[in-house]
Amino acid sequence: MSVSHTNLNPNNWHWVNKSISSQHIIEYFSDKVVGVSAEKGETKVEVTKVISAEGDCDVSQRKGKTITLFDIKLQLEYKGSTTDADDVAGKITVPELAHDTEEDEYVFEVEIYNENKEKAPVKDLVRTDITPQLRKLFQPFAGDLIAQHEKDIKDTLGSASASASASAVPSPKPSTPAPSSSASKSGSTTSAPVKKPAVNTSTLHETAEFQTSASELYHTFLDPARVQAWTRSPALLEPKPHGRFGLWNSNISGEFLTLEEGKKIEQTWRMSVWPEGHYAKLVMVFDQGMDSTVLRCTWTGVPVGQEDVVRENFGGYYVKPIKQTFGYRKTKSKSSRRRRATKSEDDAAWGGILAGGAVVAAFAAVFCLGLVRCCRLLTTDDWNQIGRGGPRGTGGHELPGYSGS
Repeated sequence: MSVSHTNLNPNNWHWVNKSISSQHIIEYFSDKVVGVSAEKGETKVEVTKVISAEGDCDVSQRKGKTITLFDIKLQLEYKGSTTDADDVAGKITVPELAHDTEEDEYVFEVEIYNENKEKAPVKDLVRTDITPQLRKLFQPFAGDLIAQHEKDIKDTLGSASASASASAVPSPKPSTPAPSSSASKSGSTTSAPVKKPAVNTSTLHETAEFQTSASELYHTFLDPARVQAWTRSPALLEPKPHGRFGLWNSNISGEFLTLEEGKKIEQTWRMSVWPEGHYAKLVMVFDQGMDSTVLRCTWTGVPVGQEDVVRENFGGYYVKPIKQTFGYRKTKSKSSRRRRATKSEDDAAWGGILAGGAVVAAFAAVFCLGLVRCCRLLTTDDWNQIGRGGPRGTGGHELPGYSGS
């Protein structure tokens, strides 16, 4: 498990993320679901093992609020028995266990090893009695993750340290000489204008590929309903030049500069923890490909030291949630199915050609054997008869080497 955050996080304004390992997930569900059982007449079944947990799982906090995002494929093993089969085992696969999955939305794929009709009652019992129990046990996972890992990502010392440091700093000594007596007598004072501290900045480039069209992806960043879907929070959006925007309670905010339909979005962009009034410029270019769109982002004016924070949070809070929410991810299974289908079609075509060739060859062989057989049955008189009245070009004469009777 890894935690990414700064050493000082006043009021927990920074985005902080903790990745949860597969081993931790396996241990969690081993504690929760192993031992779940059911019995009906002579048929018994029990979940005995968590085989694997694959996917992404993160606990994060932004602006003091802790959330969790996960999308996991879970596999469990069960064992059971029935009247005609004493040793029955199989596997339960949950293709998608996600942070936004409702209790009645889980899908269960139940398999049985060496399946036959005698084992069928055990499989039926898993479907009717085990899966409802699993649905209820899956639901607390999100809350349990937050409760267990929140302490690792919230900076409980940051705010106290910041306030303590401020109170401990002595008042600066005057850097200008004391005013003259004449000035004191007049009572007039002059204050120099306060300059904003200079901010050293850098430029940051990031790209991400989405399995959708440029137009769809463009509107995913501008349509209020879509934005609120992938941010999972209210959003302020005025998608027009000089229109404002604010995401995650304005933790990210700015102003739209130019909008080119399906091609480009230019905006000012800032994180709330940046120096007051400082904005970077973000240019988002939507590069349409054959079956996907590459999003090319360039930030100009990112405060030095904030590059990794921007990069990590762009991937974790923009790219990943958009792909999870709208399915703009690569689906290897579909492409592999297409490749397998194409290969099957090619194999079938070649099979047809070879089969046709075999039929023609067989027919030719039979024809030649029949012709040879007929030639062997002809007598000398037959050949002479053919020579006298045979095909054009023989002249009606006997064939060489044969005499008439």
